[in-house]
Amino acid sequence: MVQKLPFALIGLLILLLVFFLYTEYKIPVPGDGLALYEGVDYTFSYPEGYVVTPTPEGVTVIPGDDTVMPTAGEDPTGITIAMYTVDEGKTLTEWLTNRVSHYELGPRTHTNATVNGMEAVRYSWSGLYEGDTTAFMQGSRVVAISRTWMSRGDHTEAYEIILRTYTRK
Repeated sequence: MVQKLPFALIGLLILLLVFFLYTEYKIPVPGDGLALYEGVDYTFSYPEGYVVTPTPEGVTVIPGDDTVMPTAGEDPTGITIAMYTVDEGKTLTEWLTNRVSHYELGPRTHTNATVNGMEAVRYSWSGLYEGDTTAFMQGSRVVAISRTWMSRGDHTEAYEIILRTYTRK
C-alpha cells in the first residue's frame, strides 16, 4: 500500500496539470465566452464584449464599452464583414483590383486560404489604419472580412474566431 501511494500522487498531479493547461489554453468555441451573430445569409461567432452593428455592406464588429476612439481618426479599429456584388464571370483575384478591396494599398501580394472550406485570399494593406483582409466568393458576391488595427495584436483573436466560425446559410 505504501508503494502505491506515490504513484497515486503522481497520477493526481498529472491530472491536475492537464486540467490547468486545458483551462488556460483551450481554443474558444461558441458558448465559451462567445456570442453568435445570425445574418440573413451567414452566421459567425465573436467574443463577448464586442458589439455587432449592421452597415449597408454587411456588419462591423468592435469592442463594446472599452472602445478607445482614435485621435484624429474616423472610426474605432475593429472587424468588418462586407459583401460586394461582382460582375458575372469576374474572379476573386480580378476583384482585388477594385478600389474597395484596399489591395492596392498594400504590397499587392496575397496568400491562399480557406474560410469554412471556401477558397479565399488573404492580404495586408495600409490606409488610415493598418489592415488585414480575407476575401472569398459567396455566390455572385465577394465577402471581405477585414481587421483594422493600430497595434499589431489588436482584434487578432476576434478576427481568427470570426474566420473559423463564418458559415454560409
